[in-house]
Amino acid sequence: ASVAPRLHAVCYRKLPPQWNPAVESLHLAHQDQALASSAAARDAVMRRLASSLGGDVTAAEYALLASMSSISSRLPGGVLVGKMTLGLCGFPRSDKGVGEGLKEALSGILPMASCVALTVKG
Repeated sequence: ASVAPRLHAVCYRKLPPQWNPAVESLHLAHQDQALASSAAARDAVMRRLASSLGGDVTAAEYALLASMSSISSRLPGGVLVGKMTLGLCGFPRSDKGVGEGLKEALSGILPMASCVALTVKG
């Protein structure tokens, strides 16, 4: 007998692609409105992140994904599994700096954000 968790299905039904249990009880018109407003909110966040990253939409997408990632488990020795790290480089210098601009953009969508300046001296 294995101790692996199992799921047995006696019957099932295929759900529509836009099915969401959190909004299942809403009327269909309200559900469409909720989907439209969440898409608009995501677009606004992406525009803000991209503007803080010099207009780079791909970097903004990765920054958004990294901000949503979470630790799924911890291995012995302090190794974290699941957290997406993000290294950005090659941005032109500016008065404010990309790091400070990205921190301001992330502060608008996350409960906490900070900027740690790093230098390489050798």
